[in-house]
Amino acid sequence: MEYIIKPYVQFHLALKFIIKKRWKRRQRVFAIEAGISEGHLSDIVKNKKPASFKTQVALAEAAGFTYENFLALGRKIHMGDNLNFLNKKEETDIATDRLAILQFFLTCL
Repeated sequence: MEYIIKPYVQFHLALKFIIKKRWKRRQRVFAIEAGISEGHLSDIVKNKKPASFKTQVALAEAAGFTYENFLALGRKIHMGDNLNFLNKKEETDIATDRLAILQFFLTCL
């Protein structure tokens, strides 16, 4: 039986995962890319303040995802699916990264 996870929970799971895997030492840059302050990003990650819908979309896009695909990533994390394609070194080029993301979402169809 499948149950529904709230979209914000999906968003938050994906955000924490992406920061840990790709932006851990560059959170300031990630915040700037999303158009928010580093402090605001920190509050969102630590669940001290919720992100508005606009901020959720901006963070997803700054991470290289559409909002819908970011939520799909959160669902995959929640279900414990294999996410090895996201375990890349920081020096991996963006084209390879985006190809892996595309392959992931094609498997979701």
